[in-house]
Amino acid sequence: MSAGRTAALAGQLRLAHPGSRIRTHAAADDEFCRSLFREERAAQFAPLDLGDGALRAMLDQQFEAQRMATTRRFPDAEAFIIAHAGRDVGRLIVTFRAGSPAASEGTASRPSDSPTLHLIDLALAPAARNCGIGSDVINSLARAGHALGAKHFTLSVLQSNEAARRLYGRLGFSTAADGVYSAMVRHLE
Repeated sequence: MSAGRTAALAGQLRLAHPGSRIRTHAAADDEFCRSLFREERAAQFAPLDLGDGALRAMLDQQFEAQRMATTRRFPDAEAFIIAHAGRDVGRLIVTFRAGSPAASEGTASRPSDSPTLHLIDLALAPAARNCGIGSDVINSLARAGHALGAKHFTLSVLQSNEAARRLYGRLGFSTAADGVYSAMVRHLE
């Protein structure tokens, strides 16, 4: 059930932002995704003063570990590339889960006939932030998820990521549980 819905998502995603589009991730996109990960995470590790080669190697290992963990935890997940003005600017990973959203990340969901759309990861290049692309992606996902029968749209975000938490709040998400990560839900009915 969830694999078919997740694959069908590609045909439903339409961005309103001029010049933006979402396409299914292909093997040729791997280097872009790795590069985006490095760009996002390099500042976290700058205080370690590792040098460029060692920092790059460590970030590549972390990227690969995250990729493997996502594949293991969400085997039906689908990855997409976000493009704007002819350039790749972001990556998106989503899946459908059976049942209603759980109270917290890692908790079994409550039985339900309707699926829940779950955002696993959304990463935008710094140059693509704060210009409406992220909001457009989230709203497109919500419309597509609803069209495919989802009643809820869930995600989790680092508690310390205030900018993302504010964005998701403006887009209709509420906090379902707090911890290191905030579990958030948007009702699609």
